[in-house]
Amino acid sequence: MSMLQLISDEPCLDIEHLPERKRLIEQIAHAVANSDPPLVVGVHGDWGSGKTSFLHALQYHLSGRCPQNPAAGEGGVAHPHIVPIWFEAWRYQHESAPVVALLHEIRSQLSFGQKFLTSAGKMSEVAIRGALMSIEDVTKKIGFQASKIQEAGEAWERENLATALPSAQLREFLDEALGKLLGEEEDSGKDRRLVVFIDDLDRCEPETAYRLLESLKVYLNLRRCVFVLGLNQREVERALAKVMPSNRNGSADLMIRAHEYLEKICANVWHLPLVSPAAQETLLREWLGDQLDDEFIEAVIALLHAHQFLPANARRIKAFANALLRLYQSGVNDETSTAPSSSDAPLMCIIACLQQFHPRLWRHVESEPGFFFELHGFARGSDKKARLGPGQIYENSYLHPELAALELPGEGKVGQQGSVEFETRFTDLAYGNVLHCQRLVANAGVNLNDLKTFLGH
Repeated sequence: MSMLQLISDEPCLDIEHLPERKRLIEQIAHAVANSDPPLVVGVHGDWGSGKTSFLHALQYHLSGRCPQNPAAGEGGVAHPHIVPIWFEAWRYQHESAPVVALLHEIRSQLSFGQKFLTSAGKMSEVAIRGALMSIEDVTKKIGFQASKIQEAGEAWERENLATALPSAQLREFLDEALGKLLGEEEDSGKDRRLVVFIDDLDRCEPETAYRLLESLKVYLNLRRCVFVLGLNQREVERALAKVMPSNRNGSADLMIRAHEYLEKICANVWHLPLVSPAAQETLLREWLGDQLDDEFIEAVIALLHAHQFLPANARRIKAFANALLRLYQSGVNDETSTAPSSSDAPLMCIIACLQQFHPRLWRHVESEPGFFFELHGFARGSDKKARLGPGQIYENSYLHPELAALELPGEGKVGQQGSVEFETRFTDLAYGNVLHCQRLVANAGVNLNDLKTFLGH
């Protein structure tokens, strides 16, 4: 058997198998293309939920191109008045003025995309260069020259090129420069607009995230600009809370203020829907279909359909698929070995889940195969003293750490014995520290000898 290939983690443009997200793209695209700027909108998703893939697909849907995705070609242009700009915020998180890096990207990408700006031939090269230089002039006024970011700092201070101007005047300069560059789209009769996609804001250092968000209001609140932020809202609010001045009410008040601050900058936030059970099955078929035996894949899909053992998170589903591919390959040691069959699917799915999502549990099983049956007893609810280790959180007694620390009037802490109880159906289906394979473990007829054979014991 030939060696299997792991599935790439690169963002994917194709969302045909995720109908809920396809509908959401159409909804957001209509709002971005037709609402009056200035406008800031957000797309929230947990880490690994597919925000970057979603933003790529949204950019392609709006403009017919997505240069940062190697798989994208030139598509039909649904909205010819849209000029897209892509900005990966975390790449510039160590810049003292992240807005300068953003302006640099705008200037650079507009330079490369001149054919989209001059399709009617009404702007001369001199006029284009003059307008682009106006953007760079603004970056000097803010404090750094965009084309020489690496040489900023002491040299600019010595030469006194950083001259502070009121933010309103800087906005006027930028607005005039963008107006010259963008003009009017002839076919639709609409003013062209920049749609700036800002990805990975939640990966930035707290100070960078705060400064960049502040800049959107201070410098870039322009009549030609729409910003689309890809963010994990919870993580961005935590970051903002770290840089906001504290007061006597403590951290809880800071989190509220951070939420209100983000809401002030970005009042419109769409939430990516979870990957539905049907979409999980479709994704696994797509990712495993070219490499594994059809019978084995159908056995995996049947198990997933019956026991829903995967988190509703695109990256984690892909990670499981890669773990399963590695296990499948390890089951074929040489040319005389028989490939795993459909009867091996339950054990292999359990092992792939434990290895990928619960490595501490897997190390117990690996070193002591009999421990699996303690895990099995716990999963069935028959072994209340299973040695699962402190700090583990499982579906049948799931309580989010933040909820466990919450104090209710007259009730004490939620997580304390005898206090408020939460029903298990409130489990977060995308949360990483939940034993999603509990039902699969509980219902799997795993033979100890088969497990030992697989482990080489």
